[in-house]
Amino acid sequence: MNTILVIDDEIQIVEILEEFLVSEGFKVEKAYNGREGLAMLDKIHPDLILLDEKMPEVGGTAFRGGMKELGKDIPVIVLTGSIGIGQKEEMNKEYGYLLFKPVRLAELRQLIDEILTS
Repeated sequence: MNTILVIDDEIQIVEILEEFLVSEGFKVEKAYNGREGLAMLDKIHPDLILLDEKMPEVGGTAFRGGMKELGKDIPVIVLTGSIGIGQKEEMNKEYGYLLFKPVRLAELRQLIDEILTS
């Protein structure tokens, strides 16, 4: 069973994603901010991370930097509400995987399958 770490400061989004992912057969770990998510990486070894880009204190970019410092190479799907036109290309290069909120669950499932089977 694959484990997915969901990191978002919006509790409702975490709950919706958790319910969906569990129903799809995944184990879900949750964090409500980037700092908590980084601390969890010492204890768990997720196969994939769903990460909100904009969070107080430790947002998506800072989280990725923290992952590199910890020597963690885990695929990350970045969830974002809105970004500027030039930012999309830059974020795709940095993260590789980007989904816009509100997340379409079928699109999320397809992307998860692509990542975990590659």
